[in-house]
Amino acid sequence: MPTSQLKQIQHLVDVGDTMNVISLLNTMDFHEIAEILNRLTDQKRIIFSLLSPEIQSEVIIQLTEQSKQIIIPELSIYECARILYLNDSDDATDILQHLPVSKREKVLQKILEPKRRKIEKLLTFAKNTAGAIMDLNYIIVK
Repeated sequence: MPTSQLKQIQHLVDVGDTMNVISLLNTMDFHEIAEILNRLTDQKRIIFSLLSPEIQSEVIIQLTEQSKQIIIPELSIYECARILYLNDSDDATDILQHLPVSKREKVLQKILEPKRRKIEKLLTFAKNTAGAIMDLNYIIVK
């Protein structure tokens, strides 16, 4: 990612030109957007909020822990639930673990039952363990 592109985005956010920020972000893939967010010292939440829900759900799992700690706790319950809906259960669990327990429960209430049960099962495992990151969807071959 060229530094000039990063500086351009920072400038556009500083002057409040959200339409051009969105246009520029729409030319990038989610890895590039995550790299931008990870390299920024501020404005992470502003730029993240300009992304479509589908892109947010891809970008959020590519963020560094530091970026996740800045962005995820500031999401509304609705925004969190929407992102969890669009992600696999294991990624959704990782996202939820960045929320306070009280907010986590409110977000889980917004998730449909089958997925909520999977996420709740994964939450019983300690963070960064094999159990916490496993995929509960599997097939049995005989």
